Amino acid sequence: MVTILHVEDEEGDRDLFRMAVQRSHAHAALRTVPDAYIAKEYLQGSREFADRTQYPLPDLIVLDLKMPLMSGADFLRWRKTSEFEHIPVIVLSDSANQKELAEVLQLGALLTVPKPSSIHDLETLVQQLSELELQKVS
Repeated sequence: MVTILHVEDEEGDRDLFRMAVQRSHAHAALRTVPDAYIAKEYLQGSREFADRTQYPLPDLIVLDLKMPLMSGADFLRWRKTSEFEHIPVIVLSDSANQKELAEVLQLGALLTVPKPSSIHDLETLVQQLSELELQKVS
């Protein structure tokens, strides 16, 4: 089983991703946080995230690009200089700005994916991500 940390500021998008994980029957444990600052705390095991049994380090981070306070690009800049640089990051974005998408790849994102427009597409994405990570773990 892989652990996915989903970093998303929109509650509706978090709910859809959670539903997609459940419906896809992916072998994945999902942890969700509402912003990049809390994602940093999660990775560092700060405050309520200190219990690694309940909050294991993720095998994969699925990161929203556009978030208030700390953007996905800012999170990737931090991650690049941290001990968590090895954890793969997939960036979900509605952006068509090629310069912005190229920047996140330079900052270490494994790939950028347009935010799926339907629950079915999101389920397919979750299944593919979980299978990709299972191959890396085995």
